[in-house]
Amino acid sequence: MYRGLLDLGVALDELRLRLPVLAAGIATVVLLPRAVQPWIGVGAARAFAWWLALSPALVLFSRVVRYYAPKVLLASLAAAAFAHWWTRRTRRSAFLYATLAAAAIHVHLFAAPFALAPLLFGALALALGRGGAPPL
Repeated sequence: MYRGLLDLGVALDELRLRLPVLAAGIATVVLLPRAVQPWIGVGAARAFAWWLALSPALVLFSRVVRYYAPKVLLASLAAAAFAHWWTRRTRRSAFLYATLAAAAIHVHLFAAPFALAPLLFGALALALGRGGAPPL
């Protein structure tokens, strides 16, 4: 992304370098609790949002000009989309999982084990004859 901006002649100051990562950190605090709220309830989702906001690792990820915060956001949302697909089997949630997992891996290669782990879970559940909803 930064290379494309430089090729277009855009001057990259500190704000432009940090803004995408900071936005991903803020989006993590807002979107992840909403993604898991149907399974854990409103009160636990609020506590989860506070936990995310105060997590030292996530605060650091949001301040460093590296793609750790987007990796956490995309891979976590991919896992939530897979859980939604697993329980409801909608095409929309399957497409959302595939898109978010691919985006997480594109942003940071080390997101691959986390983004692809739900597929391993699904394969093992189907192999063991437990293809129903996961215990959440």
